[in-house]
Amino acid sequence: MTKTDPAAQSSRRAGVIQLPPLYCPIPPATHPEASAIDAATFAFMDAFHLADGPRHRARLAAGMQGFAGRLAPRGDRAAVQLLSDLLIWIFSFDDVTEGPLSRRPGELMLTVAQLRRVLDVPEARISDSPTAAALHDIRTRLLAVAPGWVSSWTEAMRGYLFTEACLASMAADDVKPSLNDYVALRMHAGGALAVTQLVLAANGRLDPRPASDQRVAALMEMAASISIWDSDICSFPKECERGQHDHNLIEVLRRTRGDSLQGAYAAAIRLRDRTMCRFLSLGALGTGAAPHADRYAQSLGHYIRGSLDWCLSTVRYRFGEGSPTTGMQTPILVSSMCSETPTDNSPRPPDIDSIAWWWSDHLVSGPEPSDDTEQ
Repeated sequence: MTKTDPAAQSSRRAGVIQLPPLYCPIPPATHPEASAIDAATFAFMDAFHLADGPRHRARLAAGMQGFAGRLAPRGDRAAVQLLSDLLIWIFSFDDVTEGPLSRRPGELMLTVAQLRRVLDVPEARISDSPTAAALHDIRTRLLAVAPGWVSSWTEAMRGYLFTEACLASMAADDVKPSLNDYVALRMHAGGALAVTQLVLAANGRLDPRPASDQRVAALMEMAASISIWDSDICSFPKECERGQHDHNLIEVLRRTRGDSLQGAYAAAIRLRDRTMCRFLSLGALGTGAAPHADRYAQSLGHYIRGSLDWCLSTVRYRFGEGSPTTGMQTPILVSSMCSETPTDNSPRPPDIDSIAWWWSDHLVSGPEPSDDTEQ
């Protein structure tokens, strides 16, 4: 980051950014074995050498905080463990893509190609890197734990890897995305859609086949996007300190609309609140009006709430280097409360073409997903 970075200067001048409680009427929950799951994930991290030294290990470990247990509080233990291990893998890989490879897109593309080969043909040994070996382990275990979800999960992982390579290339060429392009790309970043696949897989009552149904697909995209936007909202000051804020919703709104810092925060919260209202309406949470989509929405609702609670508390966002012992605290204060009232409950789609289809009438009138189960 340069000293003249205007976003970072604005963030510092703002001092403390007081966020209002974010709309999320879904109650919090956590898996009863969350602590044991974290401990096993730390062992996974060490076994595959995902941490680049003690400082990086402390950063990765400090960021977990029962994350998987929040996302899938009622999930099968083995599947939630797999989810937790995937999360630490994503954290480790993100630190690489945001660090040494962030300005070397050619090298990142080669790494992505190797990892995609692990996903496509796990029998092929194309790389002995710790990242590839750990991903191979996750891919192999998923086949044993939830074989019906392997295809959709690997497809989501391919999208994630492609997006990370795309973002690195854009950063290297100083290409700034429009709001429409940002929203379309960002739901794939950070492995959000791949994580939703494992959240659903952890609920053994759900058949993976209806995940291709348009209503369920919309619910999954909304859940992933809300989670990513919450991450952007909470991590923006830290990203400004590190000079990595170009692909953050707050910065995109500031740049494309000319919003002030507080105005961009308000616009981002309105967008995520309006989308949350649509998610609840489409999934008919708690109403029983759409029983099949409701089961998917309940699992995805836990994912949204668990991700929000994690975003509001994680040291990865409160400190510049993601650890209270290694980084400066960022100038943001967030409420630990969630609001029961949205800042925007409009039933109309936002003026963003890439996601307007979430509000399509045919999603409400279309056929329900199958009632079959994976068992």
